[in-house]
Amino acid sequence: MLDHFAGYYLNHSESGIPADKLAAFLMQWALEYFKCGKYYRERIYYTDAQLEQWLKKSGIEGVGLNCLYPFLVRTRKWYFFLNYELLLYFAVQAIVRIENVENYSKITADIACEESKLLVFLDKADPKRFRKEILSLEIHCFLNKLNLDSSEEVVLSFIKYFNPDFSLTWLKRSNSFETAIESSGDVFVEELIRFMGIRFEVVALEDFFYKDCYREDDPVKYKKYRQGYRNLYNRLLLVFGLIDENGKLSKSTDEEFHLNLYQFAKDSENYQALKEVGMEEYILGITVKSNQNWMNIWS
Repeated sequence: MLDHFAGYYLNHSESGIPADKLAAFLMQWALEYFKCGKYYRERIYYTDAQLEQWLKKSGIEGVGLNCLYPFLVRTRKWYFFLNYELLLYFAVQAIVRIENVENYSKITADIACEESKLLVFLDKADPKRFRKEILSLEIHCFLNKLNLDSSEEVVLSFIKYFNPDFSLTWLKRSNSFETAIESSGDVFVEELIRFMGIRFEVVALEDFFYKDCYREDDPVKYKKYRQGYRNLYNRLLLVFGLIDENGKLSKSTDEEFHLNLYQFAKDSENYQALKEVGMEEYILGITVKSNQNWMNIWS
């Protein structure tokens, strides 16, 4: 539908600007918009003077800004794209024209980490290239990083790859932890895994630090893993020095702790505690589905 819309108005512009020249301007403008980062995109609006400068740089002079309608519309003194998907469409048209493989992959990764819809648009615009040069290659590299010697090694290498850091706040009044993820590794691969139809977020790993993790999703798992949470809870207390040698809670106040999941999971007792709350099963499921879907990319 966007192809039809864009093609029609590019070829029926009353300005007399050749369709390819106007399209080149819109593609470059849209690509630069996404490359500037989400924080700045939300604050970018264009005035008449700014757009006229952009047109001049593109070799388009002597025409009014009406030549950009209906792609760009005006509200008072500001111009913006008619809708977000049209903007994304032109950005993708610019990306698929990048001949250098390294630049093509880098720009895709940079934008997709903030705008996952880009992957859907790219796959539609040029599925063969996208799947060969990005999807298949990146997922293959990810799978090759996993140690397949045992289930435990698969899980540990998976955690090491994404390398999430957590912030756990000890709440003395309730004797409980409040958890939040601080950072993680390869966001692009995370987006590609989701693109393949697999429900996965690195941030979801923090859910396993809550005893009510499976309350809504699976009552059977909820009962099983809720029972296992006590062991994980005690391991956290021990690691953070919140219990003494006799296993009694020490005097403390609310305090924030930082935990690297890989460093924590490397300890065999800590790993067992994570296994008892379902993290091993969850990660193994992600890796199996990733491998299956990677093998089916070209089928």
